[in-house]
Amino acid sequence: MKVKNWHTCLAFVIASLNLPVCAQGVMITNDPSPPVPSALLHILGLTSGDGNVLFTGEYKSNISNQGDPPTPGPGTRLMRYPDKAAFRAGRVMGTTRDKASIGNYSVAAGLSTTASGVQSAAPGGCNTALIGTLTQNSDERLKETTWKLVDPLTSL
Repeated sequence: MKVKNWHTCLAFVIASLNLPVCAQGVMITNDPSPPVPSALLHILGLTSGDGNVLFTGEYKSNISNQGDPPTPGPGTRLMRYPDKAAFRAGRVMGTTRDKASIGNYSVAAGLSTTASGVQSAAPGGCNTALIGTLTQNSDERLKETTWKLVDPLTSL
């Protein structure tokens, strides 16, 4: 059976669980006397393994099967994009969270950072951008600043 209206189904399941819902948010816990949520979504685990959160999805290697990101465009967000196996966190002031600016298997965090290359990462502030996978052989700057590690005991 395929659920077409999944958000209505999810709302029904949450409502049927009798979770404490208040102005602050939703508490998900196995605690019989949970505290008031301190965030919009508050997950409380009291014993080992409780409180873990798992989000699953499917990477789509065929570009034509990759959908749009969950929320493109400007804004502040924490975003997981399973179609490209990518992760984003921070504030965006332009289009750095749009589909074309997100590389497969990439991570970007900070203020308007871009990681558009395959397996790229871009931490930091405005205009930090990494496009492509950097290796010692792919970038002259890396060749200039790569040193051979020496065993400190052999230099004594």
